[in-house]
Amino acid sequence: MSFIYINQEYALVLKYADSDTLNTYLQRNFDKLGWDDKYQFALQLASAVACIHECEIIHRDLHASNVFVHQKKLKLADFGLSRNIVASSNLKIFGSLPYIDQKRLKGQQNYKLNKKSDVYSVGVLMWQISSGFQPYRNDNYDIGLAVSIVKGRREEIIEGTPAKYSKLYTECWKYEPNKRPNMQDVVSILKNEKSQQKDQRWFDETYSKGKFIDIIGNKRFNFNSYLELKGFKYLESIDLKSLKLINLEISNCPQLNITNLSELSKLTSLSVNDCPKLTTLNCSLINKSTSLKISSFLQLNNITNLYKSSKLDSLFVIDCPKLTTLDYSANELTSLTIFGCPNITKLDCSSTEKLISLKICGCTKLNNISNLFKSSKLENLSVIDCPKLTTIDYSTNALTSLELSSCRQLNEITNLSNAPKLTSLTMIDCYNITKLDCSSAEKLTELEVSDLTKLNCSNTSIKILSVNFCPNIIELNCSNIKELVNLDISNCSKLKFLDCSNSNLTGLDVSNCKTLLEGFHQNGTESWRFKYPPNLNIVKKRINKNVIIIGHTGGGKSTLCNVLTDSDEFDESGNSFSVTNSFQKKNFQWMGKCFNVVDTIGVGDTKLSTRRVLYKILDGIFSIPEGISQILFVVDGRFTAEEVKIFNLLKGSIFDIFKTHILYYVTIVRTKFRYFNDKDRCDADKEQLHNENDIIAEIVKSCRDVIYVDNPPIYIEIVDEEDVETVVTNERIRRKSRKILLNHLNKACQLDYFKLKKWEEVRDDVAKYLESESGDLPPELEKNKEIMTLVNLSESFCSIS
Repeated sequence: MSFIYINQEYALVLKYADSDTLNTYLQRNFDKLGWDDKYQFALQLASAVACIHECEIIHRDLHASNVFVHQKKLKLADFGLSRNIVASSNLKIFGSLPYIDQKRLKGQQNYKLNKKSDVYSVGVLMWQISSGFQPYRNDNYDIGLAVSIVKGRREEIIEGTPAKYSKLYTECWKYEPNKRPNMQDVVSILKNEKSQQKDQRWFDETYSKGKFIDIIGNKRFNFNSYLELKGFKYLESIDLKSLKLINLEISNCPQLNITNLSELSKLTSLSVNDCPKLTTLNCSLINKSTSLKISSFLQLNNITNLYKSSKLDSLFVIDCPKLTTLDYSANELTSLTIFGCPNITKLDCSSTEKLISLKICGCTKLNNISNLFKSSKLENLSVIDCPKLTTIDYSTNALTSLELSSCRQLNEITNLSNAPKLTSLTMIDCYNITKLDCSSAEKLTELEVSDLTKLNCSNTSIKILSVNFCPNIIELNCSNIKELVNLDISNCSKLKFLDCSNSNLTGLDVSNCKTLLEGFHQNGTESWRFKYPPNLNIVKKRINKNVIIIGHTGGGKSTLCNVLTDSDEFDESGNSFSVTNSFQKKNFQWMGKCFNVVDTIGVGDTKLSTRRVLYKILDGIFSIPEGISQILFVVDGRFTAEEVKIFNLLKGSIFDIFKTHILYYVTIVRTKFRYFNDKDRCDADKEQLHNENDIIAEIVKSCRDVIYVDNPPIYIEIVDEEDVETVVTNERIRRKSRKILLNHLNKACQLDYFKLKKWEEVRDDVAKYLESESGDLPPELEKNKEIMTLVNLSESFCSIS
């Protein structure tokens, strides 16, 4: 570079870049890039940043518009903003918002940009290189986006991205700087991955079309760590000897029937998936493996010598329908997962003393889990879809989470006092169990139950309790729970006894509990049937317009609920996991009408299984037994594949008792629309939705309407007067949005309720749907259009396919 003197000003002249900025280059050429190119770009970027870090220089302003591409090589620019690390201090934030260290975004004035700030930016750029998109392309780069990033929002991993690549960039953009790698480590990992990708490509080209692979270690085959055999359609036999492999994955090899993995002395992880002709797997020669995953073995009937894998720490056996026995007596085993093995009849845990997690699902002939009490370190136990299981011993002092679902021969849950550390208990669709006493589990904070007639959860630490899956419940004791702030008994019309005294409840809806109401009306005060804390607001009658809010996690559902109800009772977040752990409800009045808003758990919650999400959504549905008045589908920015998928499932609902299509009860709410007050702009956007894409157009046309709002954040850190003004402005914008929403609901909620059958009438069919391996309903359910409506509606909430 050089300097030219022009009109008493200095101009910085940079070397010409023939392909413009990285941002522009990706927009023009992304479809031409393979993963070799992407790895090369990421490595060039990381190497350049590592180089300046070695000189104790930080860039401070890395983003896709100051990284240039010249002859397919990346060049860093804007070094005028770079600073010596010692000199770098609390200067104004530079650069584009998505790339800025979120510690700095949070407004911590004492936080200095540093090397790890550049690492954060590199992580975002690596994601952009993998996707071809600008980060958060559907969002305005404003304080609202900044707040959501600080709260944990990140871009989603693009399908097809190598796992190690995505793992690396997600580590780079972690919130805490000390948890991010340094740039030298990033360079080292990328170099290693690039080399492995090259070796893998050579291996695929050489062996993918052959019938036999017979390899004895030599210089060409000294893979450092990882080898994948995927989609080798003609492969019948594998014989691998004396290789330095650490991780081996074999998948989708339909003709494979012989495997010999002898002398893989360094192998610690083995995954074998979807090899339907493989009948036996010999594990005796992989005795140093710490992780073994076996899945989709349609003919596998024996796993031999598994007990010789003495270092095995984690074992997954999934979808092996012919497997009848499993010897997993490995002394080091801490995690065991068995899914979809319907012919296994018993499990013996006598040799799993170090077991921490046990998950069993879809073992339909399993009738005995013996010696589980010997697993004294067991913390998590989940048993699902095991209808022949009659007893289970969970008396371990370490147990913190217990989930039992669709175990219909279980008769009782007792001795919870032997699990003093239990914090989470789920018991759904175990309808032989009608009574539950968990009052001895003092640390219990989460409880999900169904089909009970009596429940005693007094003296626990539960904060939110819903018993809407227990429509026949007669007695409920939830007294002496200081933490209890939310109790929902809306669907419990047969409840005769309720004790919620000594709790922090402030309100309770008993409008559907006739027996309780009778005792209350007779005395006008607390009775032996109904005990409650003083000053409790008891709702005895309600005629509400019920509004359900649905949408993806972090997409603005809860914010919309706060705007609608003019409150701050719903947790607002931009996280990739749902802050709404259960449904939340709130009543409010407007223009003489009573509205009841139900905020459901977010679609795509990364912390919960699909089954758990579904039941939580259904719980919210059954909290309004009178029916649904309107469904608001919240779209955060433009339509994405996720929204399209949800809507396609929702569109499958073709029945309700009013002969009206369910989608007529659905309104699309387009949030973050800056021009929501401009009717012409809203109409233009709606017209674009009708013409942009056939699938989207069909969705929009099938719904009642599309309305436009903007709900910018008001819960931000106040540092100066400008922040105060921002909050005031955003509050004014939210009030305008509220008026638009309520005017729409005032018109849309004139219809009768969309009403579903009672829980006990559809419970069995819901369970059968969940048990089915495919996304289609079993034939016996297709005649029951009511359940199709329920399942499809629920699918729409939790994106089941």
